[in-house]
This record gives sequence, structure tokens and C-alpha cells, in this order.
Amino acid sequence: MSRLSAITAALSLFAALAPLPAQELTDQFGASVDVGAEPSSGRLVVVWSDRREAPDDIAAWLAAIGSSLPPGTGLLAVADLKAVPFFVPRAGIIKGVADSVPTRPVLLDWKGELIKRLGFKKGGPLVLVLGPGGSVKVAARGGPSPEGAAALAAALR
Repeated sequence: MSRLSAITAALSLFAALAPLPAQELTDQFGASVDVGAEPSSGRLVVVWSDRREAPDDIAAWLAAIGSSLPPGTGLLAVADLKAVPFFVPRAGIIKGVADSVPTRPVLLDWKGELIKRLGFKKGGPLVLVLGPGGSVKVAARGGPSPEGAAALAAALR
């Protein structure tokens, strides 16, 4: 997927599905997205991680669930980068995310605010299924597993 088509896909996703609290984030391709700017009546899966291995966590979950989502379900990937020390060059972090997840936009949350706004604590990979209006239907913590994938699939039916 080219950068332009990835950015276009991300922007169209957020225009259609935005049950998250309003916040502007930038992805690894440099596109800014105003998450939560529009009300939503659809379903959205949020794949989030705050670990050093966040790009790998996100890539693993996307591989596990990405192709099996029902039509009309949005998919949002977010790397929480608040713990990155100020002296670490951001360009290297962004390149690492782009290398790990080259085909789908991953929003880079440098302040770590999105997960707090959703009411969850940090502590490793988290996948949420949000229903209409942003209500949390299911939350799965940790890496992809058959149990986690089954819970997500059930919530999306």
C-alpha cells in the first residue's frame, strides 16, 4: 500500500468512524488525524500498546484480526510513546514503526493521552472493540491469542 493510499484510508476511516475522544495524532507517514472529531454510529477496533515493542505488538494483533473483521468495522492502531526519553530522536522511532507496520497507519501518541481518555490504564498491548458512541464492548489485554480473538469476534457480531 502506498503512503498516499494509506493516508487516504486513514482519513476516510476517521471521517466515518470516530467514537474516540477528540485528539489530534500523527501517524508514521506524517499524516495528522483528528481522532474523535465526528460522532460515530459504527464499530471500531482499537489496537494499542505502550511497550517498547509496540510496533511488533500492533503488527501481531493486526495480522491476527485484520483480515477477519466484518465489513463496516473500523480498525485503528495506536502506539503510546510517552515513555520514550526526550533525547531519543523521534525520527528513529517513526522509522521503526514504519518498518514494523508498513501497510497500515499507526497513530503515534507521544503524550500518552488517548488511553487515559478511554478510561484504561497502561500496561502492555490492549485491544478494544468500541460500539456506537464509543462504548467499550470488549477489551483484551496482552498479545494475540485464540481466546482474545474469539472474544473480539463475538463482540463484533
